[in-house]
Amino acid sequence: LDGAEEKLAGDRGAKLLSLVSVEVPSIQSYLVRGNSLKTFAGYSLLIDYVIHEIAGAVEEAVGREVVLSKEDGRLLALFPARVDIREFLESRSPGIVRELVRAGLVLRYYQMPFRFIEAYLGPDAYRNSWRGVDPVERDSMRGFGLLMEEFFNGLSTNGELLGDLE
Repeated sequence: LDGAEEKLAGDRGAKLLSLVSVEVPSIQSYLVRGNSLKTFAGYSLLIDYVIHEIAGAVEEAVGREVVLSKEDGRLLALFPARVDIREFLESRSPGIVRELVRAGLVLRYYQMPFRFIEAYLGPDAYRNSWRGVDPVERDSMRGFGLLMEEFFNGLSTNGELLGDLE
């Protein structure tokens, strides 16, 4: 796994995959605009529609198996690292983004490229701090959990908003 990117792309340091999150942030802030169940249901349906439409575009362009989750107002997917998620959203889903903007909502997106070995043994920074211990002897599930933790930490601090495209 450590040399997989070099064999596939000719570049040992290349990151070929990325984790991607696209979400409508802070649904609660939108719901205070109206205190009726009808308003809540309307926003909830719109958010579900948007996330499922974007997931459909990802499935069509990359494959169904890359979508890890498309529930609770968030799309979580594996994505080719060479494809910028913002450009993908702007080119494949411009009508959806405009629809959200008209409703006063925005999308937050985040993309974190990673190496194949990081998915199995965790992020490079963590793995390299093991001080001579063979990382293969370590728990691989813990490594993937750390990769996901790094992703969600990055999402909360580095996620970018996508609003009006004009």
